[in-house]
Amino acid sequence: TSIDMFWVQIREAALQSGRDMRVDVQFDLYETYDTEQMARDIREAAAASNSNAVDRPDALIVTVPDLVVEEAIRASSESIPIFGMNSGYDRARDAGILGFVAMDGRCRCRFDAVWILNCFERG
Repeated sequence: TSIDMFWVQIREAALQSGRDMRVDVQFDLYETYDTEQMARDIREAAAASNSNAVDRPDALIVTVPDLVVEEAIRASSESIPIFGMNSGYDRARDAGILGFVAMDGRCRCRFDAVWILNCFERG
């Protein structure tokens, strides 16, 4: 959402990267968490990508938090390249996502487990 600092920072980094690379990046943040709206936006962007509109999107980067969004991706991935980020890796690979960027939660869990064990062993 627009008040979640994680997404605010991701948005600012994406916009700065776009400026640095001279790429037009549009990154909207929602006022409330609404996967139905996310799904509608994906479908609308896919439909717009097939138009002659000047501001039509060339690709999408989305998060895949639930089945509603997954279904929108599945329905739209033939119309527009869609990449995933942050959440929904397991859902994304079957939905038509071309690539995915996220931290490896399993790797982080292993690191945390080793750290905790070391703490117990020391004392």
